[in-house]
Amino acid sequence: TYAVVTHKGPIRGLPDTLEWFILNWLPSSNYRGVDGFELEVYPAHYHSESPRAEMEYWLPIELR
Repeated sequence: TYAVVTHKGPIRGLPDTLEWFILNWLPSSNYRGVDGFELEVYPAHYHSESPRAEMEYWLPIELR
């Protein structure tokens, strides 16, 4: 099972998005992070510095 986190904006902000997920969403959910492959999904014609850029970061999780 994966949590799909959508990051919007320049890629340099991705660490902030993941920090929010790990420190805020995950502890208040019924899930926990597990070892596994993390995936990054980029749409066609992705521009990493665009303020309108969107990509997905998939993190493996499981029910507690």
